[in-house]
Amino acid sequence: MKASAPSAWATAMISSKGAEHLGVRLDEHIAFAIEALRPVVNELGIANSPPGRSAPMADQTRTLKVGDPAPDFTLKGTGATKFTLSDHRGKNVVLAFFPAAFSPVCSRQMPRIQAEKTKFDSSDVVVVSISVDNTWALDAFAKQLGVEFPILSDFYPHGAVSEKYGVLHQAGVAERAVIGIDREGTVRYIEVSPMTEIPDTEPCLAALKH
Repeated sequence: MKASAPSAWATAMISSKGAEHLGVRLDEHIAFAIEALRPVVNELGIANSPPGRSAPMADQTRTLKVGDPAPDFTLKGTGATKFTLSDHRGKNVVLAFFPAAFSPVCSRQMPRIQAEKTKFDSSDVVVVSISVDNTWALDAFAKQLGVEFPILSDFYPHGAVSEKYGVLHQAGVAERAVIGIDREGTVRYIEVSPMTEIPDTEPCLAALKH
């Protein structure tokens, strides 16, 4: 019997696995995997969106808009820490969601956030990053990059917090998004960026100062 050709999704997964070992640009493989899913997404009636994004809308995600209460959550983070959003009431909080540890764009984004840490501190802002990677991977990622702010694991239940915030992509990774939450726990800023772009945090800081 002649073996059938692998599906587009299987091919994407194989390519991504190979990329992990060969150090190829993982973000490109993530984008390819997302595109492989697009026909299924269309059949389900989900709106078309540019590669790497899911129905981008100004100041909102699929579940949240600016002015909504930020959903509370607790996640484990780097350095055997635990982060609960409501524990930081009285301070501004920036949530930086990202797709995958060790991918090239994410590996550039985290040091940029670290470099801007003094801006966050001077603005009385707590900044954390979130991905669906497990804590062991995130500890190694943070150590490699030398970042000191918490990186939180939305690993189990898989992507539950990303889903709450409307930034869990159909491919099972967090979208690249920046969400600003004010001292009262209200969402004041939302930006969802393409997978291959690093978002600017300055507009978020500006929104939280008002």
